[in-house]
This record gives sequence, structure tokens and C-alpha cells, in this order.
Amino acid sequence: MLFQATKFVVICYNSNGKLIQPPPFPFVLLYINDPECDDCSLTTLRLSVSQSLLKEVREGRLVILSVYPDGETDEWLGSVEKYPKEWVVASMENGDRYFDLRIMPALYLLDKDKKIILRNTSLEEVEKILKENK
Repeated sequence: MLFQATKFVVICYNSNGKLIQPPPFPFVLLYINDPECDDCSLTTLRLSVSQSLLKEVREGRLVILSVYPDGETDEWLGSVEKYPKEWVVASMENGDRYFDLRIMPALYLLDKDKKIILRNTSLEEVEKILKENK
């Protein structure tokens, strides 16, 4: 059973700190994280070195949307340039209204219709689903 993702507003930046509108993709990996969270730092590293995710991004099948759920803080703005240039980096106000933030980081895989395929999942599960849906 697939659930429709709740609509929410994010402010997106590219690796140069410019405000952008992310284009549509067949899959969206929504990565909710905090740059000051140790588990998030490890997950960011794991996602950034995944060759299968990078291939999906380069082929235009996947966008990785990294979202900081606590607005545009100075700490977050200072970390934007540290994320991989292939990712869309965003912040949103009141992220706890939309997502269960008791466990960070959180990974959600959405399809082209923004239906949730995987919720609070692992990198391995994301890679498996993407491979099965080629």
C-alpha cells in the first residue's frame, strides 16, 4: 500500500547557495537530516559514496533531496556547500509537523507521483527498489 506524501514547502539551494526549483524525477530520495547529528553525518557519507545512487542521479531517474527540518539557521546555511553537488539541499520550517523526527536521519523513497514507496528505510532497501524498477 502506497501513501501520498503530505505537501510541504522547502527552500532549495544548489551547491553554490543559489535558490532553485527542483525538477521532476521518477524517484525522490527524501533525506531528512541535521548537519550537526553524528548519525546523519555517517548517513550523508554513505549516501554520497553510493555508486548506484550516483548512477541513478546522473541518469535522471533519481533526485536526492536533503532536507533540514528546522528552518534556515546559521548552522544549516554554513553546511549547505558541504553536501554533494548532485543533491538538492533544502530547509523547511516546522518539519516536525510533517515528519516523525524522533529518529534522525530519516530516508523516504517517493515515486514520480510523490507516493511513499519506502518510509524510514535504509540505503540498501533504496538501492534494491531502484534496481528492481529499472
